[in-house]
Amino acid sequence: MKTRAVVLRGISTARPYSETRPVEVEELELGAPREGAVLFRIAAASLCHSDLSVVGGDRVRPLPMALGHEAVGIVRETGPGVARVRPADHVAPVSVPSRGLCADRAAGRPALGAQAAAANGSGAPLHGPSLPTRRREREPTLLSLAVGAVAAALPARRAAALIPLRAVNDA
Repeated sequence: MKTRAVVLRGISTARPYSETRPVEVEELELGAPREGAVLFRIAAASLCHSDLSVVGGDRVRPLPMALGHEAVGIVRETGPGVARVRPADHVAPVSVPSRGLCADRAAGRPALGAQAAAANGSGAPLHGPSLPTRRREREPTLLSLAVGAVAAALPARRAAALIPLRAVNDA
């Protein structure tokens, strides 16, 4: 499947970014969702200070990287083993999910889990190297805080990384 994403290929300290344009909208290829993963269409997304700190080099991350980790979208397809969400569900990706498997989670600090923090810093999904690629070069594009939300569609790294909005609306 084809998608478009805002991709950073190199850091830039030259400002204003509206003139230096350190990011570009690129067409990427996505594979089908793997075990425990979800493909969702982005309805709205934004860039925040965290993303801009990567652009400016204050937060060093491997590149190239699809930016954005704040978004809402609609589930298109689920991989095997996904039961929490289903196609057509409205969802919000979570940039620091908790899988409930570590000491930080047990201590009431789920956002500090070592596995999620490592994935967020590396740009890789928790479930393995299923990343969007550039069509011509087949070069993987990493994901900002493992979400990379400024795109038309992206795979969520684990179904646990999505908050079903029906649950929020029903509360």
